Amino acid sequence: MIHVRLLRPRMQQKIGLFALTSIVIGSQVGSGVFMLPQLLAPFGAFAIAGWVLSGLGALCLAMVFVGLVKRYPKTGGPHAYVQQAFGDTAAFFTGWTYWVVSSLSSATVIAATITYLTPIIGIQSPITFVSYELFLLFMITCLNLRGVGSASFVEILLGAIKLITLFAIPVAGLMLFNVEHISIAPIMVDTPSWQLIGKASALTLWAFLGVEAATAPAGSVHNPTWTIPVAIIGGTGCVIILYLLNSISIMGLIDRVDLTNTQTPYVLATQVIFGGNWHLMIAGFAALVCLSNLNAWILTSGQVALGIADDNLMPPLFKKKNRHGAPYWGLIISSAIMVPFIILTIDDNISRQIFSIISMSVQASIMIYLACIASYIVLLRREHQVWYHFEYIVAVLALLFCLGMMASEEIKTLGYAALFVLSGLPVYYGWLHQRLKNRTRLDNEV
Repeated sequence: MIHVRLLRPRMQQKIGLFALTSIVIGSQVGSGVFMLPQLLAPFGAFAIAGWVLSGLGALCLAMVFVGLVKRYPKTGGPHAYVQQAFGDTAAFFTGWTYWVVSSLSSATVIAATITYLTPIIGIQSPITFVSYELFLLFMITCLNLRGVGSASFVEILLGAIKLITLFAIPVAGLMLFNVEHISIAPIMVDTPSWQLIGKASALTLWAFLGVEAATAPAGSVHNPTWTIPVAIIGGTGCVIILYLLNSISIMGLIDRVDLTNTQTPYVLATQVIFGGNWHLMIAGFAALVCLSNLNAWILTSGQVALGIADDNLMPPLFKKKNRHGAPYWGLIISSAIMVPFIILTIDDNISRQIFSIISMSVQASIMIYLACIASYIVLLRREHQVWYHFEYIVAVLALLFCLGMMASEEIKTLGYAALFVLSGLPVYYGWLHQRLKNRTRLDNEV
């Protein structure tokens, strides 16, 4: 049965365990693993501590979403759980923020893809780079318009390339490991350890965004109450191991100063390990990995918009599907939202722009996670679970983790992240608010 799904994705639009696990891994492992080594280099060993902390936090979040999806296996993900606990208004803003963040994340992935192709295509003008990025966006959007079956089939293929690349390079790099390369930048020497770990964790959490991605297409998954939890836990566990292996290896292979000054750490790592022109092949592999990440995020954004619309929290336009079962307006509009963000990433130092977007996206995502954790706790209380129940403990740990990540961030970044939530106000007051008032009035009359 699995082989039939793999060979004939058009005829079967339901997602199986392998494909869904690939989506979990694909949504988390992408531009982050390739761009973060440069951003984390100044933190020295505290970067490793940051990976461990954010990995444990991501695992707690994964357990929260496992508990939620078992209770409500609905398309759309986070908003569906918030709706059950807090009603339509909170659900709309949660879903809207998740949709905007998924679009914004895709824009950074596209920029990272082109950055890694630079050793192959050479340095081009900003207009040319934008053209390449828009072409990639167009191609991946067209793929997702073929339906979740086709998109998940490609995700399996790209996922295989991803795992091979991200295991082969760090394993080879460990043979040339030099502990002296892992050092703190002089500018950070006087910073308290807890702040360094907090900032490193906030950065590395970016790489785990997507831990909830498997919940978004729940309506298109075979046996979702079993398949989704297994995919979330299995995929996230694999991602944690992968990140730790890669981070330790790259930081021990390349001197901190050199690592800080490169925008393509894995290309540099390949040059150090193998020499010659092997780095060109790795650049191509890295671009494919980023494309896998992009494919997973675009698939998620379309399913999120569909799920919100199915619950009548977005205009019915987003419910429309083509003959492949793809929510074409949701995908097209999601991709259109990315265009201005793609233009914003044009800079002499793309990494600096990506860093700013990462910080805002992480904090906006934490707001979504907090809403889901609060919903989880409310649902547990409704079920009259005892306070020392395992699910309560997991929820509290996830809550403390998210609050800690927000506390380590600058107020300005938190303010920008809040704008993602507030950007839904025109749609809410222009379309949804009146509908909710009318529905409440009719319910009262009945």
